[in-house]
Amino acid sequence: SLLDDSGYVRNFTTYWTNTLIGRVTPEKTNRAALEKFLRESFTKNRPWNELAYDLISAEGRFDENGAVNYLLAQLQLNPNSEEYVVEATAKTARIFLGLQVQCTQCHNHPFNDWKQNQFWEFNSFFRQMQREDHEKYNPATGRMDDDYSELVHRDFSGPVYYETRAGLMLVAYPKYFGTEVDPGAETNRRLEFAKSITRDDTNKWLAKAIVNRMWGHFF
Repeated sequence: SLLDDSGYVRNFTTYWTNTLIGRVTPEKTNRAALEKFLRESFTKNRPWNELAYDLISAEGRFDENGAVNYLLAQLQLNPNSEEYVVEATAKTARIFLGLQVQCTQCHNHPFNDWKQNQFWEFNSFFRQMQREDHEKYNPATGRMDDDYSELVHRDFSGPVYYETRAGLMLVAYPKYFGTEVDPGAETNRRLEFAKSITRDDTNKWLAKAIVNRMWGHFF
């Protein structure tokens, strides 16, 4: 009866909004739309793999598709920077797979088997997205005001280049735990990443991560 109550929906909408974008709303992000997406999903009791798929693969305006706000909140300011989708890579691995991979951006992990090349293989899945910000004219002030932001597809193919601590330049192609994905421009990498995470019957990282998170939350 508690899970059927609207209080459960409100509570978990707050919990997951804070988990996905933080307690302070990042710039170019629509918190209300993300909350609406989560609230409707919890009300309908949608499976976690469906929510994860939507959040990872979402495109469109931040006020029309609330799921895009998760990734919009992770993007850096300069789309041409190597750091542009680094936070999106690290946070997606942590939230959805339960893996702390952020330090492997620069070197192999000192305490587990995660390697630097694996970070950049994951990173390459996010290279085909970009935030576009739109403004509108305000006749009262005579200035342009923020209107809306959207997450759009951008062309990207081939490898990602990264540097080791020894100064060597290496390449990484999209690969999900050893499963290679076609690196051509016609492949929607983020869509393939979402499919791999939510249909992984071998490693079950998504399932293990949500079980551990709920156990930690309730106990």
